[in-house]
Amino acid sequence: MKIKDLFQKSIRRNINGVIQAGQLDEESIYTELDEYVVTDELAGNLETFYSHYAAALSEPTSKMGVWISGFFGSGKSHLLKILSYLLSNCTVKGKRAVDFFRDKDIRPELLNLIFTAASVESDALLFNIDSKSATGSKNEKQKIVDVFLKVFNEHLGYSSMAWIAGIERHLEREGRYGEFKAAFAQNSGKSWEESRDYILLKQKDFFRAMQAIGYDEEASKTFLKGMKDTFEITSEDLAKLIAGYCRKRGKDYRLVFLVDEIGQYIGDNRELMLNLQTVVEDLGNYAQGRVWVIVTSQEKIDAVTKVRGEDFSKIQGRFSTRLNLSSANTDEVIKRRLLAKTEVAGQTLQLDYEVREQSLRNMLSFDGNTGALRSGYKSAADFVAGYPFVPYQFDLLQKVFDKIRIQGEAGKHLSRGERSLLNAFQEVALLLGEEDTGRLATFAQFYGTLESFLDTSVKSTIRKAKDKDGIAPFDLDVLRTLYMIKGIEGFPASLENITTLLLNSVDAIKNEIERQVSRALDKLIRHVLIQQNADQTYTFLSDEEQEINQEIKNTTLDQAKVLQDMTKVFFNEIYPQTRYRHASGRDFDFNRRFDSYTLGVAQHPLTLQLYSEPIPEMEAMLKATNGVLVVRLPEDGPNFSEPFEYAVKIAGYLNRKSSVNLTKTQERVIEQKRGEISEFEGIGREALKEASRRATFYIEGQSYTFNGEPAAQIDRAFEILVRNTFTKHHYIDHKIELKNAAQQIKEWATKGIQQRLDGTLPNQLALDEVMRYLEEQQGKYARPTMKAIVERFTGVPYGWTDWDLAGIVTILLYEGKVKLSYLGERFNTTHPEFVSRLTKTTEREKVVVELEVAIPTDVRKKLSGIMREYFGRQTLGDTYEEVAGVIRARVEEQMQAPLREIQQRRRQESLEFPYPGSSDILHLERTVEALLSRKDDEQLIKELFDLEDQLDEWFDQLEDLKSFYLGKAIEHFDGAVKALRQRKTDLQSAVGNIELQTIKHEIETILRHKEPYKQISQLPILLQRLNDGLRQVLDEQRRTYMPELESIQSVVADMTEQYSADPEIESIIKQGQNNIDQQIRQYRETDSITQLIAVPTLAKNALEQIKSQIQYTLQKRKPKPSAGDTPVKSKKVLSGLDLLTLALTAPVVEIENEEELNKVIEGLRNQLRQLMKDNILVLRR
Repeated sequence: MKIKDLFQKSIRRNINGVIQAGQLDEESIYTELDEYVVTDELAGNLETFYSHYAAALSEPTSKMGVWISGFFGSGKSHLLKILSYLLSNCTVKGKRAVDFFRDKDIRPELLNLIFTAASVESDALLFNIDSKSATGSKNEKQKIVDVFLKVFNEHLGYSSMAWIAGIERHLEREGRYGEFKAAFAQNSGKSWEESRDYILLKQKDFFRAMQAIGYDEEASKTFLKGMKDTFEITSEDLAKLIAGYCRKRGKDYRLVFLVDEIGQYIGDNRELMLNLQTVVEDLGNYAQGRVWVIVTSQEKIDAVTKVRGEDFSKIQGRFSTRLNLSSANTDEVIKRRLLAKTEVAGQTLQLDYEVREQSLRNMLSFDGNTGALRSGYKSAADFVAGYPFVPYQFDLLQKVFDKIRIQGEAGKHLSRGERSLLNAFQEVALLLGEEDTGRLATFAQFYGTLESFLDTSVKSTIRKAKDKDGIAPFDLDVLRTLYMIKGIEGFPASLENITTLLLNSVDAIKNEIERQVSRALDKLIRHVLIQQNADQTYTFLSDEEQEINQEIKNTTLDQAKVLQDMTKVFFNEIYPQTRYRHASGRDFDFNRRFDSYTLGVAQHPLTLQLYSEPIPEMEAMLKATNGVLVVRLPEDGPNFSEPFEYAVKIAGYLNRKSSVNLTKTQERVIEQKRGEISEFEGIGREALKEASRRATFYIEGQSYTFNGEPAAQIDRAFEILVRNTFTKHHYIDHKIELKNAAQQIKEWATKGIQQRLDGTLPNQLALDEVMRYLEEQQGKYARPTMKAIVERFTGVPYGWTDWDLAGIVTILLYEGKVKLSYLGERFNTTHPEFVSRLTKTTEREKVVVELEVAIPTDVRKKLSGIMREYFGRQTLGDTYEEVAGVIRARVEEQMQAPLREIQQRRRQESLEFPYPGSSDILHLERTVEALLSRKDDEQLIKELFDLEDQLDEWFDQLEDLKSFYLGKAIEHFDGAVKALRQRKTDLQSAVGNIELQTIKHEIETILRHKEPYKQISQLPILLQRLNDGLRQVLDEQRRTYMPELESIQSVVADMTEQYSADPEIESIIKQGQNNIDQQIRQYRETDSITQLIAVPTLAKNALEQIKSQIQYTLQKRKPKPSAGDTPVKSKKVLSGLDLLTLALTAPVVEIENEEELNKVIEGLRNQLRQLMKDNILVLRR
C-alpha cells in the first residue's frame, strides 16, 4: 500500500496550514470551520473563555481581556480566528459558524455556552496589529490606542486616517454626512470613499461640498485645517466613543477586538505596554463587558509584563482570562487533521507495528545525554496515529522553528507566520506519498520545508557544500540535519542521535546507518563544514564559523599558559588540599609543582612534583629524595593536553579579535567559541583526572602504585613520605586537640599533665629534646625565643605543630624547668594573654624561653616568716615563679579584694556627709597596685622585703575600714544621714528648741568626724531622742491651732444653713467644705510640723474661696445695667496673709530656682486677675 493511500483525506488538499487574520474568503473560512480540530486542551480553553464571556452577558464586568499564549505554530492564531467566526456567528455557504461545532466531539455544556454567546448581536473585529499599524518616520510603532481607533473607524465605514474619520464622525453627528457625500460626488465626479484619503489634493471639491450643505468657505477651511493639525484622541476618549456606540446598538450588543501577535508587536517597548494597559482598562471601565479584547502572544502574560524590569501587574488583572496552547495540542491537531488513517490502513499499520515493536523500540532511541524528548512509539495506536512520522519529530521540529526564529536565521516569511508545523508535516508526507508503507520520514527531509524561508547566508553554506569534491547526497542529509539541531538545548548531536534522526525505514539496520553516518561526519570535518566538539558531539559550521575555525587553528600556541591551566586544574580540583593531614592530626604544608611550573612560593620541606611529560623511571627515582614526592602520569594514558591546548588557542584568538570591529554574525560565532573554552577545559579536566588515577608514585627512590581516586592515592603516598622524612614526628604521643587547643594548654599550665605508670610524662621524648636544646642555648649564653623553638621543631626531622610546641613549653613551665619573659618582663599562666603569646606568630619572637633557677635558702626563710605572720601561709613553692604566685594570690585575696569591695560601697555616700577613710583607702590601693604591678618575680619578692615595716600599719588601717564598710556601722551611718535629710524642714521649724538643736549637732559631729569608727554606736540613741523631741513639738502645735480650724468649720456650717434653699450656692459650699474637711484630716494625721502649720492657712484660703464664689454667683443674678450705666465694683481688702494664701497651692512650697519662683508669682497673678473682674482690690500690710 502506498503511503498516500493510508489517510482518510487526501494529503494533497489545501489545508490552509498557516492562519492569517486577513484571510476572509468564503472557501477558506468554510475549510477552517469544517476541519477545525477541538482537542481536549482546546476544549478546556474554550470552556474557560465562554464561561467568562457568557457570565458577562448578564453581569457587567471590567475584566474583559483574554490573553491567548502559545509557542510559534501552536495554533493560537487559528483559535483567535475561529473565535471571531463563532462570536459574530457568521454564515458560510448557508451554514452558521456555530453549527459546525455540533459535529465536533465536545461536551454539551460547552456547546450550550457557544450557542448562548452567539445568540446576542455581536461584531468581531479580527486583525493582525502589526499589519494594521502605521510606521512613523523613525520606524516607531503606532500606539495601541491609534490602532484600535483605526480598526473601529474602518468597521464603521470611516476612513482609516484618524483625522479624516473625525471629520466624517462630526458630519454624521450633525446628520449631514449623507448630504455631504452626495454633494462631494456631484462636484468631483467621484465618490467620497474613493477620494477621502487624498483630501488635501481635493480641497476645492471638499469646500464646495461643505458650502452645498450650509458651511461657508472660510469655516470649511478652518474646519479642515483644525482637524488635520490638532486631531488627537486619548485612551479614555476612545473608550467613551466605543462605549457610546455599543449603547446605541442596544443593551445586548457586544463588540469584540481580536488582536493577533500583540506580544510580538509590543516586544520590550515600555510605552506600548503602558498604552495597552490603559486602553484595556478604560474599555473595561466605560463599556462594562460590552466590549471585549482578545489577544495572542507567543509568551505568557507574566513574561510580557516584565518589561525592562518593571512589573505591569495592573494589566494582568485586566487580562484575567488566560488561555495557553502547548505542544501536545499541535501534535494532536496534525494527527487528527492531516494523518488520520482509514480503517483498513489502521489495521494494517497495527499489524506491522506488533511484528516490529521491540526492534522499533531499540532502533528509535537516543543516547543517555538527551533530554526529555519522545523517541519511539508508546503503542500500536501511537504508531498508527503518527505514521510515517516518529514521535520525536513533533517536538524537535517545533524546537527547530523556535531556534530559527529566535536566532534570527529566518527571512520575512517565517517572521510573518507564513509557515507552520502543519505545513511542514504535509510537505514531508507529500514527499513520501508514492513510497510503500514501511518507509519512515527522516528528520533531514524537514529541511526542505525550512529552506524557502531561511536567510540567504544560511542556505548558501549548504548549497556550496554540494560543490565540494566527494560530497554525496547522504552527506548533505547529515549536514542539513546538523544545521537543524544546532543549538537545540537538551539534544546533543552525538553519532547515535544523528543516526536515529536519519533512520528511513521500520526495517532499517541501525548499525549500518551509523557506519554510513560516521563516514559522512569524517568527510564533512575534512571539508571544514562541521566540527567535532570536546564532548564528541558535532556542530554545523556556517561560512563565518568555518573562517573563524581556520584562524583559531593557525593561532600560535602559548605553551606556558597551557601548563599554567593544567597546574591549576590539578591543584585546585583534582588535589585541592594545600596541606596534608597526617593520621596523627598534624597538617603538613607542601610545595606544588606541575612539570616546570611552581604554584605559589616553594618554602616548605615537602614537595608534590607531578610530571605530565614522559621522563625515564630512573630519573623519577633520583628526583624523589629530600622530601620530594614524584607523581609520574602514564605515557599511554588519555590525551589531556590537547583539549587544554585548543582552549588556549581559542582564548588567544578571542583576545586578538576583541579589539577588531566585528559583524553581528561574527560576534555571535565568537560568543559560541567563548563558550567552547569551558567545554574543552572540561574534557581536559576529566582526561587529566583519569590519567591521575593511573599514576606511579616515587618516594625516597622507591616506586609505588595505589588504587582509588587520585586524591586518595596522593594521601597514601604522603603518608609514606612523612614517615620517611619526619623521623622524630612520633615523639609527640599526646597531641593538642585543635578544637580545644587554648583550653588544653591553659589546663596543662595550671594543673600539669598526669604521669604514666612508668613515671614518665606524655610526650616525654619531645620534652627531653626541647630541654637539651635549651641547655645547649644556655651553654652558648643565648636566649632562645618561642619563634626559634617553633622554627627548629616544626622542620625536619621533627614535624611537630605550633600547638604541640606550645604544649611542650607549658608542661616545662608547670614542672618549674623553664621561665618565660615578654619584652624583658616575666609572665606566667595568670597573664590574660598567656596562650596567645605562645601561639600567635606575631608574638612568638617577643617571648624568651629560659631554664628556671631555684630560689636561695636565705630568701626562702625570710619570706616564709613574712607570709606566715601577715598572710597565714606556710607553703610557698620552690621557684621564684611559684613563690611570686603565692604572694600575688595572698595580697589580692586579703588586701586588694576587700579594698575593691570597700570602693564599691563608697559609691553610695552622701555629698553632705561623705564616708570616712577616703585618704587611707586611696593610699592602700596605690600601694597594693604598685606591689602587684611588678611583673618580674624576683623584683616582687624584693619589693615585699622593703615594705615589711609598713605592713603592720596597713593591716590596722584595713581592719578599721573593713569594720566600717563591710559591717553594720555603715548602715547606722546611712540611717542617720537619711533621718537628718527627711526631718530637715521640721528641724528648721523647731529652730528655737535648744534640746533638739543640740541632738542634731551631736549627730552631725559624728557623721563629719574623720575617724568615727568608735562613736558610731551612739547614733541609734541620738536618733531615738531626736524623733521623741520632734513628736513632742508636733503635739504642742496641733493643740495650738485646733480652735481656729473648728471656728472655720462653724462658719461653713452657718453658711450651709443660710443658703440651704439655694441649690447652686449650696453646691459651692459643699465642695469647699470637702476641701476644708480634707485639710483638717491631714492636720490630725500628719507627723510633719511644717505641714501641720500650713493647714490653718489653707483652710482659711478655702473659706475665702467659698465666699468669693458665693458673691460672684449672686452678682451674676443681678440685672445688667443699662447701656449708658457704668458697672459699679465693690472694694475688696486683702492683707499680706491673704496674698500668701492665694499664692500657695500646697501646704509647703519649696522654691529652689527662678523657674519655680515664676510659677508661684504667675499663680498669684491669675488669682488677683480673677478677683479684679468684680472688685477693686485694696492691699494692706
